[in-house]
Amino acid sequence: MVGIKTLGYIDQRLRSILRINKPFGDINVIVFGDFFQLAPVLATPLYDSFEEILTKFPSAVEMLSIKSIWETFKFYELTEIMRQKNDKQFAIMLTKLARGQLEEADVKYFQNLITHLDITFQPQVMHLWATNYEVDEMNRRVLNSMNQVSFISEAIDTSAKRSDIESAKKLPRQKTMGLALRLVLKETAKYMVIVNISTEDGIVNGAIGELMQINKGQTTGGKEVAKRVWIKFDEPDVGSLTRQKIKTN
Repeated sequence: MVGIKTLGYIDQRLRSILRINKPFGDINVIVFGDFFQLAPVLATPLYDSFEEILTKFPSAVEMLSIKSIWETFKFYELTEIMRQKNDKQFAIMLTKLARGQLEEADVKYFQNLITHLDITFQPQVMHLWATNYEVDEMNRRVLNSMNQVSFISEAIDTSAKRSDIESAKKLPRQKTMGLALRLVLKETAKYMVIVNISTEDGIVNGAIGELMQINKGQTTGGKEVAKRVWIKFDEPDVGSLTRQKIKTN
């Protein structure tokens, strides 16, 4: 789902590019969405009422103007189920699940679909898990199975008040934009980027690579820290611009 600010950025950019001061530069815009999806991350939903927006942001006039533009869209509901069209019962169950209308018999229906697998740990195979806890546990197992010496890289924040930094250390990863307080680094281990660092350079959420080298340094207090890590990504073009920039410097 797109938040109000993101829609506003699209609107402003199209006006600038086309040099027409009308909504979206006076071009036709079609948007698709699923209102059963989660709300936009760290953003105000488009479907919030004017009153709700004013309660959250009393002085955000530009957000109200974007909300006004959103209200001019015509709504067309797609009612034909395509993905589960060959399994009517499953389609009905998914709809009831999305609407929070499951009954006890419906819960049992889903429980009967659960298959318990005895998964054998395979170091070179990507494993997908449903929770962060399971991901962290698998990562720990993988790193512990490697003989290389580990280096603990701890986040350092010098731009905030010490009290704010100490509070941030207690936050779960969901509240820190996916950034971890500590990283266990081992050369030759596989790592996945989980935040968008540079979209133009391909260093984005989901990019995978092998840690080749850790450049270390020291803080003013004499603590050894990781200054730079070198990763050989599975896709050769990922990080090429950053590597070139470092070479020229």
